Amino acid sequence: MKYEEEPKNKEKSFNYEDNKNENSAKMNEINKTIRKLLIDEDCNDKQLAKMMGFTQQNISKKFIAGSFYVKDLIKIADIFGRDLKIEFVKKDE
Repeated sequence: MKYEEEPKNKEKSFNYEDNKNENSAKMNEINKTIRKLLIDEDCNDKQLAKMMGFTQQNISKKFIAGSFYVKDLIKIADIFGRDLKIEFVKKDE
């Protein structure tokens, strides 16, 4: 037996494709921010990988897949003497 509940407000129902695209854009912003930090700190992927205890291949995969965990971001911030700030911002309605 399948249980399917009709969304109460169809306008706000979850759309996987829209969410996937939105998340992808957010990951690109995170990647850009890390890349900018590396440029500012005159650091390359290989050096970052070594400082984080990863292989260069692992760091490259994280950039390609956009799969940095929060703990990775905290470690990057610590390495470069920065604070990590994450905000929850209300979406425009």
